[in-house]
Amino acid sequence: MENTERLVKDFRDKTIKMLQCFSTKDFLMLNQLLGERQQIIDTFEKNPEIYTKDNIVMEIKNTNIMELDVKVKELIVKNMSDINKKLHSLGNELKIKKMYHVGFSGNPLLINKKIY
Repeated sequence: MENTERLVKDFRDKTIKMLQCFSTKDFLMLNQLLGERQQIIDTFEKNPEIYTKDNIVMEIKNTNIMELDVKVKELIVKNMSDINKKLHSLGNELKIKKMYHVGFSGNPLLINKKIY
């Protein structure tokens, strides 16, 4: 088991990397970092006898995570519309490909009748 100070520092580092992901528009890495942060939170929740709430709160106050977390939340809300637009456009592209790029999946009997 890692100590509380180390886990909170890792949480802070991942939050800073998340802020960098927004500047580079690397949303896949952002998703991974969110998962890693959730694992740290789960570690705290699963071991309340080792990681006391008072120690966690004290370490969080010492590292200004709350300010960084507020920035991340603002960026997520701000970029959510961009992400939704990209996902919507990808969905439209797939629909268009399916409609116009059927290939040779037609009925072979129909093709044979037209040829002969």
